[in-house]
Amino acid sequence: MRTLKKQILMVDDEKELLELYRDFFSSSTLEIHTAENGLRALELIQSQAFDLVVTDINMPHLNGLQLIRCIKASEFNKAIPIIVISSHLNQDNLEKLEALKLVETLEKPVSPKIILQNIHQILGISLKENQRYNPKLIDLFQGSATKVLGDIVKGSIGESKPEPYETNDSFGYVTGTVSFFGAKFFGTMSVSCEEEFICSLAENLFETGHEEVNAEEFLGLANELVRQIGEQVLLNAKQIGFSSLLGSPFYSHGHNHKAPALLKQPTLYMNFQTSFGSCRVGFLLGNPAHLDSTNQKSAPEIFLHDEEKKAS
Repeated sequence: MRTLKKQILMVDDEKELLELYRDFFSSSTLEIHTAENGLRALELIQSQAFDLVVTDINMPHLNGLQLIRCIKASEFNKAIPIIVISSHLNQDNLEKLEALKLVETLEKPVSPKIILQNIHQILGISLKENQRYNPKLIDLFQGSATKVLGDIVKGSIGESKPEPYETNDSFGYVTGTVSFFGAKFFGTMSVSCEEEFICSLAENLFETGHEEVNAEEFLGLANELVRQIGEQVLLNAKQIGFSSLLGSPFYSHGHNHKAPALLKQPTLYMNFQTSFGSCRVGFLLGNPAHLDSTNQKSAPEIFLHDEEKKAS
């Protein structure tokens, strides 16, 4: 079931911090807007509805306290919840903020993980809804798969929009799987192929006749396909600031096979239709909010939702 994205306005005079916020918090449930000062933020607030504002206090043109007073005095967005993140939360400012009935205050420096937890708590977003996919990363996987498949089949590629699935039900005949290992870019990717796709791929690569191809003999091609797409992902990922390593691919097969559930669902899947047949590319990335340098966790712990760990 799809949910409309919550509109979040983040206000700070540090451009690099705003870029971090945009990259870190953009997700399937949150759409991030940014403003470099209170005056620009006020312009945005007067022109569209937001679900939450996150703001600093010390800013040029219009500081955080002035911005909040303007918001509370207006008819539009006056009831919006606000989080103040500042290194200037002295007693005087805290009293002024309390009088304005703010939802939350956080003192800098504060980790993005804590900010995100507060945003979700205020907006009532569940951990399951917080399976986050930065739009840049969706484009990264979709573009990488399209390029590799296009190079292989040398024809037009029909692709579906990415859709979340909460099960690892089988698709096609064989699934190649590979993992990414990096400080901020980690997770798993699978490529599931129909039997016809594997046979056509084998015919094309080895110039054999269709009647000579037995899909059972060419299952390893699923590994080669997922490896090539994985390498293209890493190549493109470097261009947007993510670095990672690629693990060894492996496959599972059979008409009733299941894609390996290496990480907790839901996984994002894209279906591709080629002249070779159909294949499905799925990926699930680890949640950066679960990475905490002061409390190192093993990979399985990172990939589990907190609520599931409590239940177990």
